Amino acid sequence: MKQIFRNYYRLSNDDFAELWKNCIFVLDTNILLNLYRFPSEARDDLFRALDRVKDRLWIPHQVALEYQENRLTVIAEQVKKFNDVKSLIQNIQKNFENELNNLQLRKRHAYINPDNLTTIVKKRLTNT
Repeated sequence: MKQIFRNYYRLSNDDFAELWKNCIFVLDTNILLNLYRFPSEARDDLFRALDRVKDRLWIPHQVALEYQENRLTVIAEQVKKFNDVKSLIQNIQKNFENELNNLQLRKRHAYINPDNLTTIVKKRLTNT
């Protein structure tokens, strides 16, 4: 039974070493599309790993086709997320300024300068 359903049983250390030494790595579409989704450090790690096995990589035609069909959509999703974060930061800044104005600190507080606070928040939110 073990011979028929070998993939349900753990390989021996020798078999495992042989597999890693001689196997072919088949990439799927998400591995390729994740290059646009990953942070730069993770993307660089993936490139380094792929470079180490480059002689044993295989990208099936269907994977390459799906990559081409979805690449621009994934890039657009990343741009949208960037714009969503930018909009969120702008809303936070605007709400902060409105709340400071509602407190009427210029008229009613001797030590808190709302202009200084606004400047600090703008610098912190825009210098990431």
